Amino acid sequence: MKVIAFDPGETTGSVTAVVKPKSQSIHVVDWFEAGLTEDLDKLYAYLQSQIKIARPNKDTIGLVEKVVKSGYLSGDKFNQITAFSICKLALQSEGVHVVEIAPDATKSVTTKPPKDIKSKHAKDAYRLVNVYMDKVGNG
Repeated sequence: MKVIAFDPGETTGSVTAVVKPKSQSIHVVDWFEAGLTEDLDKLYAYLQSQIKIARPNKDTIGLVEKVVKSGYLSGDKFNQITAFSICKLALQSEGVHVVEIAPDATKSVTTKPPKDIKSKHAKDAYRLVNVYMDKVGNG
């Protein structure tokens, strides 16, 4: 199964991975990050092009972290909501089923992202894949 995960914000991180829930296997195929600009159409087009490169199929799942509601990261709500909406729309426009993941769900992830993922935000997206795998693997 292919998973495309987004950690939306002023800088949006993404990971595309092939996962096998039964064996809890995650193979990262690609990662990137994109900055939120004033030209929202440009960001949407870029995210959509990256989703197309991932070649989603009917079994592809899109993961998007929900907007932080409290704590020190909650002050940037406008950018978070904007990026969240663009990520979700880009996935849905390519026919990808979207699963929203609560921000605090990644706090329990202890698995380290692969070393070749250099972006902090893409590493956060990788943690979303871990959360999803735990959820699917445990029922």
